[in-house]
Amino acid sequence: MTDYLKSDEMLTYDDEALVFFRPLMDIYPNLEFTNIDATGVKQRRAVYIFPKDMIRHGNVFIEAWQKKDYFHFVLKKSMMTEAEKAESKRDWKKDNSSRGRVSVYMSYKKELFDYIVPKLNTIDSLK
Repeated sequence: MTDYLKSDEMLTYDDEALVFFRPLMDIYPNLEFTNIDATGVKQRRAVYIFPKDMIRHGNVFIEAWQKKDYFHFVLKKSMMTEAEKAESKRDWKKDNSSRGRVSVYMSYKKELFDYIVPKLNTIDSLK
């Protein structure tokens, strides 16, 4: 893994969330990383991740919503662990059979990359 994925830089709340995902765009050229929602509106605190070779509708594998000191990750259930599925069912009203949400507290870019990279690695196998 490249050195910038091991960064000890802090995540800041004054940047757009997409800025933190830029290093991953080079590593995963087959994935689209955007902060434009399905209605065409720019979301400053959100990142939507889906395969470039698929239409967006129904194929967003990961939504990352930055909060002050944590991220909400809305994920396809097929990429969630059993613990994440249980958390989503317990804590999120919109939990359903295809999507769930987990909250992950993190302060450093390395923590973000440590969480998200294994999820990104599974997308091709889940398409």
